[in-house]
Amino acid sequence: MAQEVTDAYIQTRIKKGDEGSDLLGAIFVPTLRNNNQVKLIGEERRVALEIPQSCQVTAHSAAGKGNPEEAAKDLVANLMMQAAEIKAKPVAMTDIIDSRTGDLAMLRKIAEAMKSVADKYHIAIINGENAILGDVIRGDANVSGTMISLLERGARVYTGNLPAAGTFRRYESGAPVFATFNPEGKFVVANSDGIGTKTRFYQRAGVWAPSINDFLAMILDDGAKIRGARVRAASGVFEVSGKSEQIKPTEKYMRERCTEMGIHGTLQIERGNLNAYREGVVAYNIGGTAVSVVSEEDLNNPLKPAAGEFVIAIRGKPNPRSNGITSKREVMIRMFGENWHETEVGKMFLEFLASPSTVLYPVFSELVNAGLATSVYHMSGGAYDGKFAKPLAKHNLKAELTDLFAPDWREVALCGIDKTSAGAAYGKYPMGNEGFVTTPKPDETIALIKEKGLEAQIAGKIVEGTGVELVAWNEERIYFSGVKTA
Repeated sequence: MAQEVTDAYIQTRIKKGDEGSDLLGAIFVPTLRNNNQVKLIGEERRVALEIPQSCQVTAHSAAGKGNPEEAAKDLVANLMMQAAEIKAKPVAMTDIIDSRTGDLAMLRKIAEAMKSVADKYHIAIINGENAILGDVIRGDANVSGTMISLLERGARVYTGNLPAAGTFRRYESGAPVFATFNPEGKFVVANSDGIGTKTRFYQRAGVWAPSINDFLAMILDDGAKIRGARVRAASGVFEVSGKSEQIKPTEKYMRERCTEMGIHGTLQIERGNLNAYREGVVAYNIGGTAVSVVSEEDLNNPLKPAAGEFVIAIRGKPNPRSNGITSKREVMIRMFGENWHETEVGKMFLEFLASPSTVLYPVFSELVNAGLATSVYHMSGGAYDGKFAKPLAKHNLKAELTDLFAPDWREVALCGIDKTSAGAAYGKYPMGNEGFVTTPKPDETIALIKEKGLEAQIAGKIVEGTGVELVAWNEERIYFSGVKTA
Protein backbone atom coordinates (compact mmCIF):
# COMPACT_ATOMS: atom_id res chain seq x y z
CA MET A 1 0.00 0.00 0.00
CA ALA A 2 1.19 3.50 -0.78
CA GLN A 3 1.84 5.73 2.21
CA GLU A 4 2.69 9.37 2.66
CA VAL A 5 6.32 9.76 3.63
CA THR A 6 6.92 12.77 5.86
CA ASP A 7 10.25 13.66 7.39
CA ALA A 8 11.88 16.99 8.24
CA TYR A 9 15.02 16.26 6.22
CA ILE A 10 13.03 15.21 3.15
CA GLN A 11 10.85 18.33 3.34
CA THR A 12 13.51 20.92 4.17
CA ARG A 13 16.52 19.54 2.31
CA ILE A 14 15.57 17.19 -0.52
CA LYS A 15 12.31 18.79 -1.66
CA LYS A 16 13.49 22.35 -1.10
CA GLY A 17 16.70 21.49 -2.93
CA ASP A 18 14.68 20.16 -5.85
CA GLU A 19 12.66 23.38 -5.95
CA GLY A 20 15.87 25.38 -6.07
CA SER A 21 17.32 23.17 -8.81
CA ASP A 22 14.18 23.66 -10.90
CA LEU A 23 14.46 27.42 -10.46
CA LEU A 24 18.13 27.48 -11.44
CA GLY A 25 17.47 25.30 -14.45
CA ALA A 26 14.73 27.61 -15.70
CA ILE A 27 17.02 30.63 -15.43
CA PHE A 28 20.02 28.94 -17.05
CA VAL A 29 18.25 27.20 -19.96
CA PRO A 30 18.38 30.31 -22.22
CA THR A 31 22.20 30.29 -21.98
CA LEU A 32 22.23 27.11 -24.06
CA ARG A 33 21.77 29.40 -27.06
CA ASN A 34 24.92 31.37 -26.22
CA ASN A 35 27.16 29.48 -28.65
CA ASN A 36 26.87 26.94 -31.44
CA GLN A 37 28.83 24.22 -29.60
CA VAL A 38 25.71 23.28 -27.59
CA LYS A 39 23.41 20.63 -29.02
CA LEU A 40 20.31 18.86 -27.64
CA ILE A 41 20.48 15.22 -28.70
CA GLY A 42 18.18 12.22 -28.55
CA GLU A 43 14.79 11.61 -26.99
CA GLU A 44 16.11 12.80 -23.63
CA ARG A 45 17.27 16.10 -25.22
CA ARG A 46 20.64 15.57 -23.59
CA VAL A 47 22.77 18.72 -23.47
CA ALA A 48 26.04 17.94 -25.26
CA LEU A 49 28.92 19.92 -26.74
CA GLU A 50 30.04 19.42 -30.32
CA ILE A 51 33.80 19.91 -30.45
CA PRO A 52 35.65 21.05 -33.61
CA GLN A 53 37.98 18.38 -34.99
CA SER A 54 40.99 20.66 -34.53
CA CYS A 55 40.43 21.16 -30.80
CA GLN A 56 41.14 19.50 -27.50
CA VAL A 57 38.97 19.97 -24.44
CA THR A 58 40.29 21.56 -21.28
CA ALA A 59 38.43 21.49 -17.94
CA HIS A 60 39.34 23.91 -15.15
CA SER A 61 37.60 24.96 -11.93
CA ALA A 62 37.39 27.95 -9.61
CA ALA A 63 35.35 29.57 -6.83
CA GLY A 64 33.83 33.03 -6.57
CA LYS A 65 34.33 35.50 -3.72
CA GLY A 66 32.07 38.06 -2.07
CA ASN A 67 28.39 37.97 -1.19
CA PRO A 68 26.42 35.34 -3.17
CA GLU A 69 25.56 37.71 -6.01
CA GLU A 70 29.12 39.00 -6.26
CA ALA A 71 30.51 35.46 -5.98
CA ALA A 72 28.42 34.34 -8.96
CA LYS A 73 29.88 37.07 -11.16
CA ASP A 74 33.35 36.57 -9.73
CA LEU A 75 33.22 32.83 -10.50
CA VAL A 76 32.59 33.41 -14.20
CA ALA A 77 35.28 36.10 -14.30
CA ASN A 78 37.80 33.77 -12.62
CA LEU A 79 37.05 30.95 -15.05
CA MET A 80 37.41 33.35 -17.98
CA MET A 81 40.79 34.53 -16.67
CA GLN A 82 41.98 30.94 -16.30
CA ALA A 83 41.08 30.25 -19.92
CA ALA A 84 42.82 33.45 -21.02
CA GLU A 85 46.03 32.36 -19.29
CA ILE A 86 46.39 29.45 -21.72
CA LYS A 87 44.71 31.22 -24.65
CA ALA A 88 41.78 28.79 -24.60
CA LYS A 89 38.26 29.50 -25.82
CA PRO A 90 35.70 29.01 -22.99
CA VAL A 91 32.38 27.64 -24.27
CA ALA A 92 30.41 26.09 -21.40
CA MET A 93 30.40 25.91 -17.62
CA THR A 94 28.83 24.12 -14.70
CA ASP A 95 28.05 25.59 -11.30
CA ILE A 96 27.83 24.42 -7.70
CA ILE A 97 25.83 26.50 -5.23
CA ASP A 98 26.26 25.40 -1.61
CA SER A 99 23.94 27.46 0.57
CA ARG A 100 22.98 27.61 4.21
CA THR A 101 19.21 27.54 3.72
CA GLY A 102 18.40 27.10 0.02
CA ASP A 103 16.40 30.34 0.08
CA LEU A 104 14.78 30.67 -3.36
CA ALA A 105 15.04 34.46 -3.54
CA MET A 106 18.78 34.23 -2.88
CA LEU A 107 19.19 31.46 -5.48
CA ARG A 108 17.40 33.61 -8.03
CA LYS A 109 19.83 36.49 -7.41
CA ILE A 110 22.81 34.15 -7.77
CA ALA A 111 21.47 32.60 -10.96
CA GLU A 112 20.54 35.90 -12.59
CA ALA A 113 23.94 37.39 -11.73
CA MET A 114 25.75 34.34 -13.13
CA LYS A 115 23.61 34.33 -16.25
CA SER A 116 24.27 38.01 -16.94
CA VAL A 117 28.03 37.46 -17.09
CA ALA A 118 27.70 34.15 -18.95
CA ASP A 119 25.56 35.88 -21.57
CA LYS A 120 28.12 38.66 -21.92
CA TYR A 121 30.88 36.15 -22.75
CA HIS A 122 28.65 33.75 -24.75
CA ILE A 123 29.05 30.94 -22.19
CA ALA A 124 26.44 28.18 -21.87
CA ILE A 125 25.62 26.99 -18.33
CA ILE A 126 25.03 23.30 -19.02
CA ASN A 127 24.79 21.63 -15.61
CA GLY A 128 24.91 22.38 -11.90
CA GLU A 129 24.40 21.32 -8.32
CA ASN A 130 22.25 23.03 -5.71
CA ALA A 131 23.00 21.83 -2.16
CA ILE A 132 21.70 22.96 1.22
CA LEU A 133 24.53 22.49 3.74
CA GLY A 134 23.21 24.32 6.80
CA ASP A 135 25.78 25.69 9.21
CA VAL A 136 28.66 24.18 7.21
CA ILE A 137 28.36 27.40 5.19
CA ARG A 138 29.69 30.55 6.86
CA GLY A 139 27.48 33.20 5.32
CA ASP A 140 24.65 32.65 2.88
CA ALA A 141 26.22 30.65 0.04
CA ASN A 142 29.46 29.54 -1.59
CA VAL A 143 29.62 29.45 -5.38
CA SER A 144 32.06 27.44 -7.48
CA GLY A 145 32.13 25.84 -10.91
CA THR A 146 34.00 24.29 -13.81
CA MET A 147 34.66 25.70 -17.27
CA ILE A 148 34.97 23.62 -20.42
CA SER A 149 37.31 25.38 -22.82
CA LEU A 150 38.74 24.57 -26.25
CA LEU A 151 42.40 24.61 -27.30
CA GLU A 152 43.94 24.01 -30.68
CA ARG A 153 45.83 20.71 -30.59
CA GLY A 154 49.55 21.14 -30.10
CA ALA A 155 49.10 24.71 -28.82
CA ARG A 156 51.89 26.21 -26.74
CA VAL A 157 50.34 26.90 -23.35
CA TYR A 158 53.12 27.28 -20.81
CA THR A 159 56.76 26.10 -20.83
CA GLY A 160 56.03 23.48 -23.45
CA ASN A 161 53.44 22.17 -25.86
CA LEU A 162 49.93 21.15 -24.87
CA PRO A 163 49.91 17.48 -23.83
CA ALA A 164 47.63 15.20 -25.85
CA ALA A 165 45.98 14.24 -22.56
CA GLY A 166 46.69 14.83 -18.91
CA THR A 167 46.89 17.60 -16.33
CA PHE A 168 49.08 20.69 -16.37
CA ARG A 169 49.57 24.09 -14.77
CA ARG A 170 50.28 27.42 -16.43
CA TYR A 171 53.41 27.62 -14.32
CA GLU A 172 55.61 24.98 -12.71
CA SER A 173 53.80 25.48 -9.42
CA GLY A 174 50.71 27.25 -8.22
CA ALA A 175 47.15 27.57 -9.49
CA PRO A 176 45.22 27.10 -11.69
CA VAL A 177 45.40 23.47 -12.73
CA PHE A 178 43.91 22.15 -15.97
CA ALA A 179 42.86 18.73 -17.27
CA THR A 180 42.92 18.22 -21.03
CA PHE A 181 41.92 15.45 -23.43
CA ASN A 182 41.13 14.71 -27.06
CA PRO A 183 37.39 14.04 -27.48
CA GLU A 184 38.15 11.86 -30.53
CA GLY A 185 35.22 13.12 -32.54
CA LYS A 186 32.67 12.46 -29.79
CA PHE A 187 30.32 14.81 -28.00
CA VAL A 188 31.18 16.14 -24.53
CA VAL A 189 28.75 16.03 -21.59
CA ALA A 190 29.15 17.14 -17.97
CA ASN A 191 27.55 16.55 -14.58
CA SER A 192 28.26 18.14 -11.22
CA ASP A 193 27.91 17.28 -7.54
CA GLY A 194 29.62 17.51 -4.16
CA ILE A 195 30.21 15.64 -0.92
CA GLY A 196 27.76 17.65 1.17
CA THR A 197 28.02 17.63 4.96
CA LYS A 198 29.74 14.24 5.20
CA THR A 199 33.02 16.17 5.51
CA ARG A 200 32.09 16.70 9.17
CA PHE A 201 32.59 12.97 9.82
CA TYR A 202 36.00 12.98 8.15
CA GLN A 203 36.98 16.03 10.19
CA ARG A 204 36.15 14.13 13.36
CA ALA A 205 38.05 11.07 12.11
CA GLY A 206 41.07 13.27 11.31
CA VAL A 207 41.54 11.87 7.78
CA TRP A 208 40.18 13.65 4.71
CA ALA A 209 41.59 11.67 1.77
CA PRO A 210 38.98 8.85 1.78
CA SER A 211 36.25 11.43 1.13
CA ILE A 212 37.58 11.68 -2.43
CA ASN A 213 35.66 8.46 -3.02
CA ASP A 214 32.44 10.21 -2.01
CA PHE A 215 33.15 13.03 -4.46
CA LEU A 216 34.00 10.65 -7.28
CA ALA A 217 31.03 8.39 -6.54
CA MET A 218 28.68 11.36 -6.79
CA ILE A 219 29.96 12.67 -10.12
CA LEU A 220 31.21 9.49 -11.83
CA ASP A 221 28.28 7.25 -10.91
CA ASP A 222 25.93 9.83 -12.43
CA GLY A 223 28.07 9.89 -15.57
CA ALA A 224 27.68 6.11 -15.91
CA LYS A 225 23.93 6.53 -16.45
CA ILE A 226 24.60 7.72 -20.00
CA ARG A 227 25.11 4.78 -22.36
CA GLY A 228 28.67 4.67 -23.64
CA ALA A 229 29.84 7.73 -21.67
CA ARG A 230 33.51 7.71 -20.67
CA VAL A 231 34.65 10.18 -18.04
CA ARG A 232 37.83 11.87 -19.21
CA ALA A 233 38.25 14.58 -16.56
CA ALA A 234 37.16 15.03 -12.95
CA SER A 235 37.69 18.68 -12.09
CA GLY A 236 37.00 19.67 -8.50
CA VAL A 237 37.15 22.68 -6.20
CA PHE A 238 38.78 21.89 -2.85
CA GLU A 239 37.65 24.62 -0.45
CA VAL A 240 39.61 24.80 2.82
CA SER A 241 39.07 27.21 5.71
CA GLY A 242 42.72 27.25 6.83
CA LYS A 243 46.04 25.44 6.75
CA SER A 244 45.97 21.69 7.22
CA GLU A 245 48.32 18.74 6.83
CA GLN A 246 45.38 16.90 5.24
CA ILE A 247 45.46 18.96 2.02
CA LYS A 248 48.40 17.33 0.22
CA PRO A 249 47.40 13.71 1.00
CA THR A 250 43.89 14.48 -0.25
CA GLU A 251 45.22 15.96 -3.50
CA LYS A 252 47.52 12.98 -3.97
CA TYR A 253 44.73 10.50 -3.35
CA MET A 254 42.54 12.30 -5.89
CA ARG A 255 45.21 11.91 -8.57
CA GLU A 256 45.78 8.25 -7.69
CA ARG A 257 42.13 7.24 -7.66
CA CYS A 258 41.45 8.99 -10.96
CA THR A 259 44.52 7.46 -12.59
CA GLU A 260 43.33 3.99 -11.57
CA MET A 261 40.16 4.62 -13.57
CA GLY A 262 41.82 6.25 -16.57
CA ILE A 263 40.59 9.72 -15.64
CA HIS A 264 42.50 13.01 -15.41
CA GLY A 265 41.74 14.32 -11.93
CA THR A 266 42.37 17.81 -10.58
CA LEU A 267 41.56 19.73 -7.42
CA GLN A 268 41.64 23.52 -7.42
CA ILE A 269 42.42 24.70 -3.89
CA GLU A 270 40.38 27.72 -2.80
CA ARG A 271 39.94 29.56 0.47
CA GLY A 272 36.60 28.34 1.78
CA ASN A 273 34.04 30.32 3.76
CA LEU A 274 33.20 27.29 5.92
CA ASN A 275 32.51 26.17 9.47
CA ALA A 276 33.88 22.93 10.93
CA TYR A 277 32.02 20.90 13.55
CA ARG A 278 33.59 23.16 16.20
CA GLU A 279 35.77 26.26 16.44
CA GLY A 280 39.50 25.71 16.01
CA VAL A 281 39.11 22.86 13.51
CA VAL A 282 39.87 23.38 9.82
CA ALA A 283 36.81 22.83 7.60
CA TYR A 284 36.80 21.70 3.99
CA ASN A 285 34.42 20.99 1.14
CA ILE A 286 34.80 19.31 -2.25
CA GLY A 287 32.55 19.70 -5.26
CA GLY A 288 33.04 19.67 -8.99
CA THR A 289 32.32 18.17 -12.35
CA ALA A 290 32.86 15.02 -14.39
CA VAL A 291 33.47 15.76 -18.07
CA SER A 292 32.76 12.81 -20.37
CA VAL A 293 32.81 11.88 -24.04
CA VAL A 294 29.97 9.98 -25.68
CA SER A 295 29.00 9.14 -29.25
CA GLU A 296 25.93 10.53 -30.99
CA GLU A 297 24.69 6.97 -31.47
CA ASP A 298 24.76 6.32 -27.74
CA LEU A 299 23.05 9.63 -27.00
CA ASN A 300 20.32 8.64 -29.44
CA ASN A 301 19.93 5.25 -27.74
CA PRO A 302 19.81 5.93 -23.98
CA LEU A 303 19.75 3.20 -21.36
CA LYS A 304 16.22 2.01 -20.79
CA PRO A 305 14.89 -0.82 -18.58
CA ALA A 306 11.99 -3.03 -19.60
CA ALA A 307 9.22 -4.91 -17.83
CA GLY A 308 10.27 -8.45 -16.97
CA GLU A 309 13.92 -7.60 -16.31
CA PHE A 310 15.64 -8.36 -13.02
CA VAL A 311 16.88 -5.77 -10.53
CA ILE A 312 20.33 -6.51 -9.12
CA ALA A 313 21.35 -4.84 -5.84
CA ILE A 314 25.04 -3.91 -5.42
CA ARG A 315 27.04 -2.96 -2.37
CA GLY A 316 30.60 -2.64 -1.16
CA LYS A 317 31.89 -2.09 2.36
CA PRO A 318 29.08 -0.76 4.65
CA ASN A 319 28.84 3.03 4.37
CA PRO A 320 26.14 5.74 4.38
CA ARG A 321 27.15 7.16 0.95
CA SER A 322 26.68 10.95 0.89
CA ASN A 323 22.99 11.53 1.45
CA GLY A 324 20.91 12.13 4.54
CA ILE A 325 24.09 12.96 6.44
CA THR A 326 22.67 16.00 8.25
CA SER A 327 20.08 13.84 10.01
CA LYS A 328 22.76 11.39 11.14
CA ARG A 329 24.98 14.20 12.46
CA GLU A 330 22.14 15.66 14.46
CA VAL A 331 21.27 12.32 16.03
CA MET A 332 24.85 11.64 17.10
CA ILE A 333 25.16 15.03 18.78
CA ARG A 334 21.77 14.74 20.45
CA MET A 335 22.50 11.28 21.86
CA PHE A 336 26.19 11.43 22.71
CA GLY A 337 27.11 15.12 22.95
CA GLU A 338 29.19 17.49 20.82
CA ASN A 339 32.28 15.29 21.12
CA TRP A 340 30.46 12.03 20.45
CA HIS A 341 33.31 10.73 18.27
CA GLU A 342 35.55 10.56 21.35
CA THR A 343 33.22 8.19 23.22
CA GLU A 344 33.53 4.40 22.90
CA VAL A 345 30.05 4.05 21.40
CA GLY A 346 30.65 7.07 19.15
CA LYS A 347 33.82 5.53 17.75
CA MET A 348 31.87 2.46 16.65
CA PHE A 349 29.40 4.66 14.83
CA LEU A 350 32.13 6.85 13.32
CA GLU A 351 33.75 3.78 11.76
CA PHE A 352 30.57 3.42 9.68
CA LEU A 353 29.73 7.11 9.21
CA ALA A 354 33.23 8.01 7.96
CA SER A 355 33.39 5.05 5.56
CA PRO A 356 33.60 6.29 1.96
CA SER A 357 31.11 5.53 -0.78
CA THR A 358 31.90 2.77 -3.22
CA VAL A 359 32.66 4.24 -6.65
CA LEU A 360 30.37 2.21 -8.90
CA TYR A 361 31.34 3.90 -12.19
CA PRO A 362 33.88 1.23 -13.28
CA VAL A 363 31.52 -1.71 -12.78
CA PHE A 364 28.52 0.21 -14.14
CA SER A 365 30.47 1.06 -17.30
CA GLU A 366 31.67 -2.50 -17.79
CA LEU A 367 28.15 -3.88 -17.37
CA VAL A 368 26.80 -1.44 -19.95
CA ASN A 369 29.66 -2.17 -22.37
CA ALA A 370 29.05 -5.90 -22.03
CA GLY A 371 25.40 -5.43 -22.93
CA LEU A 372 24.30 -6.71 -19.52
CA ALA A 373 22.92 -3.56 -17.87
CA THR A 374 19.89 -1.87 -19.40
CA SER A 375 19.99 0.89 -16.75
CA VAL A 376 22.00 1.75 -13.62
CA TYR A 377 21.21 3.69 -10.41
CA HIS A 378 23.14 4.76 -7.33
CA MET A 379 21.48 5.60 -4.01
CA SER A 380 22.49 9.18 -3.29
CA GLY A 381 20.57 12.45 -3.29
CA GLY A 382 17.04 11.29 -2.59
CA ALA A 383 17.80 7.56 -2.50
CA TYR A 384 14.99 5.22 -3.59
CA ASP A 385 12.59 8.03 -4.38
CA GLY A 386 14.72 10.54 -6.29
CA LYS A 387 17.38 8.23 -7.72
CA PHE A 388 15.30 5.14 -8.54
CA ALA A 389 11.53 5.68 -8.51
CA LYS A 390 11.62 8.97 -10.41
CA PRO A 391 13.60 7.73 -13.46
CA LEU A 392 11.55 4.51 -13.59
CA ALA A 393 8.29 6.45 -13.51
CA LYS A 394 9.36 8.34 -16.64
CA HIS A 395 9.28 4.99 -18.46
CA ASN A 396 5.97 3.95 -16.83
CA LEU A 397 7.81 1.20 -15.00
CA LYS A 398 7.94 -0.01 -11.43
CA ALA A 399 10.57 -1.93 -9.45
CA GLU A 400 9.21 -4.52 -7.04
CA LEU A 401 12.01 -5.15 -4.54
CA THR A 402 11.48 -8.06 -2.16
CA ASP A 403 15.05 -9.13 -1.41
CA LEU A 404 17.20 -6.11 -0.62
CA PHE A 405 20.47 -6.24 1.31
CA ALA A 406 19.90 -5.55 5.00
CA PRO A 407 21.16 -2.20 6.29
CA ASP A 408 24.13 -1.96 8.64
CA TRP A 409 23.12 -2.23 12.31
CA ARG A 410 24.28 1.34 12.90
CA GLU A 411 22.00 2.60 10.14
CA VAL A 412 19.06 0.84 11.79
CA ALA A 413 20.07 2.10 15.24
CA LEU A 414 20.19 5.71 14.04
CA CYS A 415 16.73 5.35 12.49
CA GLY A 416 15.42 3.94 15.78
CA ILE A 417 16.98 6.66 17.92
CA ASP A 418 15.60 9.35 15.60
CA LYS A 419 12.19 7.66 15.34
CA THR A 420 12.58 7.65 11.56
CA SER A 421 9.86 5.70 9.78
CA ALA A 422 10.84 3.04 7.28
CA GLY A 423 9.38 5.14 4.48
CA ALA A 424 11.39 8.20 5.44
CA ALA A 425 14.54 6.09 5.88
CA TYR A 426 14.40 4.68 2.35
CA GLY A 427 13.49 8.14 1.07
CA LYS A 428 16.83 9.59 2.15
CA TYR A 429 19.28 6.75 3.01
CA PRO A 430 20.76 3.87 0.93
CA MET A 431 19.82 1.43 3.70
CA GLY A 432 22.53 -1.09 2.82
CA ASN A 433 22.10 -0.97 -0.95
CA GLU A 434 24.52 1.32 -2.80
CA GLY A 435 23.29 0.78 -6.33
CA PHE A 436 21.03 -1.14 -8.68
CA VAL A 437 21.27 -2.55 -12.18
CA THR A 438 18.42 -3.75 -14.38
CA THR A 439 19.21 -6.68 -16.64
CA PRO A 440 17.66 -9.60 -18.55
CA LYS A 441 20.75 -11.68 -17.64
CA PRO A 442 21.02 -11.80 -13.84
CA ASP A 443 23.55 -14.62 -13.50
CA GLU A 444 26.12 -13.08 -15.84
CA THR A 445 25.56 -9.66 -14.29
CA ILE A 446 26.06 -10.90 -10.72
CA ALA A 447 29.18 -12.84 -11.74
CA LEU A 448 30.79 -9.74 -13.27
CA ILE A 449 29.96 -7.59 -10.25
CA LYS A 450 31.45 -10.15 -7.87
CA GLU A 451 34.61 -10.30 -10.00
CA LYS A 452 35.08 -6.64 -9.03
CA GLY A 453 35.00 -7.48 -5.32
CA LEU A 454 31.47 -6.25 -4.70
CA GLU A 455 28.40 -8.04 -3.39
CA ALA A 456 25.39 -8.54 -5.65
CA GLN A 457 22.05 -10.33 -5.51
CA ILE A 458 18.68 -10.36 -7.25
CA ALA A 459 16.56 -7.82 -5.38
CA GLY A 460 13.39 -7.97 -7.48
CA LYS A 461 11.92 -7.37 -10.92
CA ILE A 462 10.73 -4.57 -13.20
CA VAL A 463 7.00 -4.56 -13.94
CA GLU A 464 4.54 -2.20 -15.59
CA GLY A 465 3.48 0.63 -13.30
CA THR A 466 5.36 3.58 -11.77
CA GLY A 467 8.02 3.97 -9.12
CA VAL A 468 9.46 1.59 -6.53
CA GLU A 469 7.72 -0.74 -4.10
CA LEU A 470 10.00 -2.43 -1.59
CA VAL A 471 10.02 -4.62 1.47
CA ALA A 472 11.97 -2.80 4.19
CA TRP A 473 14.32 -4.36 6.71
CA ASN A 474 11.44 -4.46 9.20
CA GLU A 475 9.13 -6.22 6.67
CA GLU A 476 7.11 -3.05 6.10
CA ARG A 477 6.08 -2.42 2.49
CA ILE A 478 7.10 1.02 1.21
CA TYR A 479 6.05 2.69 -2.03
CA PHE A 480 7.51 5.66 -3.88
CA SER A 481 5.54 6.73 -6.94
CA GLY A 482 8.41 8.70 -8.50
CA VAL A 483 5.79 11.18 -9.68
CA LYS A 484 6.40 14.77 -8.70
CA THR A 485 3.72 16.20 -6.40
CA ALA A 486 2.97 19.81 -5.50
